[in-house]
Amino acid sequence: AGFKDLQQQLGRDEYSKTPYPIKHEFSEDRSLRRVLKALYSNKDGDAWLFTILLRDRLRCDKTSGLWYVWDGNYWKVDRLEEATAAVEEVIRFYQTEERRLALDYQVAFARGEAEKVADYPRIQKDLKSRINILRSAHRKRNVLRLATVGKDSLAISGDEWDQHPWLLGCK
Repeated sequence: AGFKDLQQQLGRDEYSKTPYPIKHEFSEDRSLRRVLKALYSNKDGDAWLFTILLRDRLRCDKTSGLWYVWDGNYWKVDRLEEATAAVEEVIRFYQTEERRLALDYQVAFARGEAEKVADYPRIQKDLKSRINILRSAHRKRNVLRLATVGKDSLAISGDEWDQHPWLLGCK
């Protein structure tokens, strides 16, 4: 699963511009309901979206307190704060949704069906506001912290490393 799958399932091509694959939990229904869930769940929603978008790329070892990045062959310590930079994926997702809502609103308005999408301008405004908030260092730290809370998070206990003692870990 990757960005192409996300693009196909959500019916958008903006995701194809991202250079690495992701897995996701979005269904084929264009998922406005899930976008709204993330948006209106505030910090928890941003962390939930971050976890979905980066599940196969990032891990946080709670014992060491270090973030790890998957490089395609092994987990390496995140020395360049790629986890923090990856919050940009959530921003990009919200930007894409905001643009899609704007286009859908214009199309509905042109067809005389603006009442069907009457909430879209408010949602767009809320998305733009969230995008600005996510650009702050404080919000990025909160997203990272919340993305490591709970069983379905990006956190690991540290016991997961080296589960196969006969497997040679080579670069």
